[in-house]
Amino acid sequence: MTPRQRAVCTLRRERADRMPLTLDVGASAGIGDSYIDVFRRHAGDSDPAEFFDYDIRVVEAPLTATFEDFSRYHEAPPPGTRFDEFGVGHVASEAFPLGAELHPWRRFTSVREIIDYPFPVFELRQSTRRQIDLLHERGYAVSAACGSINEWCYALRGMENFLVDLVDDREMAAATLQKVTRLCTAMGTALGRAGADVLCFYGDMGSQTSLLMSLPTWERWIKLCWREIVKAVRAASADAVLFYHSCGFIEPIIPGLVDIGFEVLNPVQPESMDPNRIKRRFGSRISLWGGIGMQGTMLTATPDGVRQTARKLVTEWGGGAIATVAQTVLPDVPWENVVALVKALRE
Repeated sequence: MTPRQRAVCTLRRERADRMPLTLDVGASAGIGDSYIDVFRRHAGDSDPAEFFDYDIRVVEAPLTATFEDFSRYHEAPPPGTRFDEFGVGHVASEAFPLGAELHPWRRFTSVREIIDYPFPVFELRQSTRRQIDLLHERGYAVSAACGSINEWCYALRGMENFLVDLVDDREMAAATLQKVTRLCTAMGTALGRAGADVLCFYGDMGSQTSLLMSLPTWERWIKLCWREIVKAVRAASADAVLFYHSCGFIEPIIPGLVDIGFEVLNPVQPESMDPNRIKRRFGSRISLWGGIGMQGTMLTATPDGVRQTARKLVTEWGGGAIATVAQTVLPDVPWENVVALVKALRE
């Protein structure tokens, strides 16, 4: 089988010759900025996907900002703050390896402010389309990030403010969700039409031990938005595999995700959910991707312990799953553990 055939068959829960290999979290780099220097030092390479020969390759699908100076939406941002296309401020922080965020809608009090805010747009670039075609010509499956509901809402409004809006200010909540839903829909439909094999949507809904909101609240607000997005994306592309990512404990919403039409669940974080229980309960209806803990196995185990955990998970999950890291590799994960994981997965 080609890598593309292997990946697509696996994610559709059809028979493949072996489990696909990747360290990526859907369309997010498993070896990202926080670990790339470690990778370069040990591997003598700059591209983890090429070095390890992933079966699934990520294409970049950038948004276009519609505004230049977002500092006006923040109260005294620290020197060196970087603003992304949404106007979210990113500040380097020793306490947070991925950086701290500044939320541009944190002080908003009216729907009009949300409506008038300069939101980014998505236009599929010719370079992205060409990259998809070139990877397909090489035989690889292609994954692409198609946005988020929860995470974009958290980043724009602040997690606490957004969660309070869902209960106490439904007009603000509805306006926020409408903005992000439209953008996710635009990304998913365009990338589906361009031929991306795995369309990756993100929406962290779990803490380590519970949902971040009640199940009825999720069903009333978030599920309806995802249903709207999936319906539009599926109409644009009948063949793409629809992937959903949420860290933490999310077992109560998995039936809803299946009902919406998601076909892949990631990362099945073992610190929060038993990967084998999830496979037994839902493995006939949704494929799994992840399952190897970053907080536990990858960070604290010996290389032999990593190998044993990976082999056990591959055996227990069997088909319809991709065993790999549950989250982006953290800076203090030993390089030897990354090598041990890839070797075990190949074996």
